[in-house]
Amino acid sequence: MYNPGTGAPPQGPPQKKGKGCLIALAIAGGLGVLVAIIIVVVVVSFLHSKQGKMLTTVIGESAKIMTEAQNAPGAHELLKAGCTQGMVMDMERWETLMKSLDPDASTKTGEFPARMMVICQVSSSSSAPSCDEVKRTYLAAVPSPPGRFLAQVQKTGSSHPICANIYEPDGTFVRELKQK
Repeated sequence: MYNPGTGAPPQGPPQKKGKGCLIALAIAGGLGVLVAIIIVVVVVSFLHSKQGKMLTTVIGESAKIMTEAQNAPGAHELLKAGCTQGMVMDMERWETLMKSLDPDASTKTGEFPARMMVICQVSSSSSAPSCDEVKRTYLAAVPSPPGRFLAQVQKTGSSHPICANIYEPDGTFVRELKQK
């Protein structure tokens, strides 16, 4: 209100202290903490369930198999042959893992046509070695593989291999693996 006698400017209504924003922020923070607690409880409950334990086992074993494949005899030699990533996987390890998931599932023994899978990932098809080159590189590093092996060359990001051939342990060509 303007006071003509004092010359003071008029003043508006009294200012609010801003506590409403703090209260809203506290409520939102409390709800966030509550939601986080609920999520943690649900995740921990799931991980302690039969399905959760199975999932963590599969993830852990899969990671272990892939790490072993990247460090297996012959994998590093594939890098020298022009592969951007080389892996040598024992397919019996995968079969054992799958059977542990469902022991009652009907599986055909030897369903995969080779014991070992020798994989050469390349970034460019033009610089890719042939399956025969991959075979020679693998056999130079592992002269006596434990059984038939599949040599596969695949461009990173592609769903179909450039080549995929099955070989006997001595390197004799068996057949080309056709994509379905």
